[in-house]
This record gives sequence, structure tokens and C-alpha cells, in this order.
Amino acid sequence: MMRRNPLLYDELVGRYLTDEEKKARDNIDTQNITFLGILMEGIDRDAIRDLKKLQQDAEDEVAEENDSDSEEEDVRNDYLGDKKCPAREKIKRDGNWGEINGEKEEKYEIERREQNLRVPRINLKEQEMLKQEFITQMYQSFLDGKDKDFDYR
Repeated sequence: MMRRNPLLYDELVGRYLTDEEKKARDNIDTQNITFLGILMEGIDRDAIRDLKKLQQDAEDEVAEENDSDSEEEDVRNDYLGDKKCPAREKIKRDGNWGEINGEKEEKYEIERREQNLRVPRINLKEQEMLKQEFITQMYQSFLDGKDKDFDYR
């Protein structure tokens, strides 16, 4: 199921695994290994990584779209006479309109990645609950006909 929705798996289950559990999960059977097996495992891992990146990009676009909607609302409120406009205050604080400030954007991206790396500690009961939620969502996705790797005909 991790291969079908790697981002959801990582959010609900994978981020709470210990290093030993991750190693056991990603371990290749070395007893019955063939060149073709190694090659296929590499291809599968690349496909999972690419799918996860696509899912993350889509999620980031949705978040960005929601952020831009709130910025548009702030500008609208400012136009209608709202004296304290957060968008205007941000511009005053960060710079002028049209000014490109890549350094601050890079800093934001680094901070966002670091926040994603920080994993909150949760107890085993909560971990099991998240794992069951993942399994339930994957079953429901299959039953709804959303599993693209399965021929429902």
C-alpha cells in the first residue's frame, strides 16, 4: 500500500518509524537475490520517489492557491477601507512591490523542510491508530475504483 500512495503513507505511518523499522521495511531479500530483482527493486523505488514528489508538488500547489486566496481577500479588504492590511504591512516590512527577494524565499523553503523533518513524538496507540487510518483510506480508495494499478473490469 505504501507504493500506491507514498505521501499519505509517509504522513500517517512512515514518519513515526524508527531507523530500525525503516531499515527492515526497505531491506532487500539478499538470500534469493538476482540481477533482475535488484534492477526491478531500483525501478520500483524510483517510481515511488517520483510519485511521492508529484503528490507533494500537487499538495504544495493547493496550499499555495489557498494562500493566494487569503492574500486576495486581504487586498480586497484594504481597498474597501480596512486600515490594517496584513498584505500591506508585509510589503512594508519585506520590501517594495516588484522587488525580487530570492534569499528570503530560499530561507523560507529551508525552514519548511526542517519543520517537515521534525517528527513529533507520539505513543504506540496513536501510531497504531494512524496506521489503521492509512489502511482504511487505502481500502476505501480501492473500493471507490481509484487504484490505477488495478483493472476493475
